Amino acid sequence: MIKPKITFKKALPKDWEIIQKLNHQIFQDNSQYDKYEDVNWPFSKNGINYFKKVTSNKNYYCLIIYDDDKPIGYLAGVEKKFGYRTNKTAEIENMGISPQYRSQGLGTKLINKFRQWCKQKNFTHIYVNSYYKNKKAINFYKNQGLKPIDISLEGKVSTFKD
Repeated sequence: MIKPKITFKKALPKDWEIIQKLNHQIFQDNSQYDKYEDVNWPFSKNGINYFKKVTSNKNYYCLIIYDDDKPIGYLAGVEKKFGYRTNKTAEIENMGISPQYRSQGLGTKLINKFRQWCKQKNFTHIYVNSYYKNKKAINFYKNQGLKPIDISLEGKVSTFKD
């Protein structure tokens, strides 16, 4: 058996479609947690514009993992500005590893590389959100040293009480 050659490369503007396809895997996986999620969003006009921005805007950090020449994961992050908080925070806007490569330490390596970038940019905190029912992702982020700070709630308008 040939051992894979795992490399990490900074995403370039020409790589937006790589990020788009990897992000689509995340959307497919996350659809189990959100029945209203548009799994085709990565291929929409807004999705395409987003991926082009992530790979070309100097304020973003975007790193791709390769197994030899095959893209297998990525992380996209940027400064998160809270108008009501005093810390300087970078947000992991999205991150994913192809299913067959999960639980092999690659996510931890991505987070560690993101931490290095955050330190260079003088960020004091890292922020990420996850679906409440995605316990595997939540546990992963907790193992990286992140702690819950809030919870988002949603309900149908018809369920509100007068």
